[in-house]
Amino acid sequence: MIRLEKASSKDALNNLINLGEFVISQIETVPNLMNFLLFNPGVIQVYSHNLDDHSFGFLTLTHQILHDLIKQRGLTEPESALFIKMWAFIQGYGALIANGAVTYNRKLLLLSATQLIGGK
Repeated sequence: MIRLEKASSKDALNNLINLGEFVISQIETVPNLMNFLLFNPGVIQVYSHNLDDHSFGFLTLTHQILHDLIKQRGLTEPESALFIKMWAFIQGYGALIANGAVTYNRKLLLLSATQLIGGK
């Protein structure tokens, strides 16, 4: 079972990279399950709502991290636009890795996230 915890760091960019790394590793190791979870509208509640007192729903956690990132970095871009950019990159990068086109590189993930985010 895939389990998410609340963000552990005060640094939102670090939390975003950790979340991206988690998603990418899941896409790489259990691609069929991730395709089912990410692209099946019938199971959106599984990753959009809190599952219990100790875990956050996936989308709730993602939006929390992006909200913190916008505050910490003084960004003016709407959270919805930032969400789309980051989500599209993480899914695309994960698909490339899962299909053997590239290998995972945390530095590339950090650089790409920083460039997509912009700001200070």
